[in-house]
Amino acid sequence: GSCRGVGLDVCAAALEVAMANAARARVESRCCFVECDFGDMSVGAVGAEVDVLIANPPYHVKSRFDQGPSMASRSNDPEIALFASGKDGLDAYR
Repeated sequence: GSCRGVGLDVCAAALEVAMANAARARVESRCCFVECDFGDMSVGAVGAEVDVLIANPPYHVKSRFDQGPSMASRSNDPEIALFASGKDGLDAYR
């Protein structure tokens, strides 16, 4: 197919994992990875116009997880990928 994808993340380590996954799936020639915040995404950042954007920004509120084992330790993801800013965790959507 001619479908191409652009992966965005603020975490360089996450992008390295994504690139390895693309190579393992043999689609790396159709993928581009950019280190940036999805809220700062622009045509200049990704190098092309985007018809569809699928995102999974953080939306958990850290204060809800302060009791017990941390979510980060349970998921292997860095806290920046798990916890959103703001009182309700929705700042990234505004």
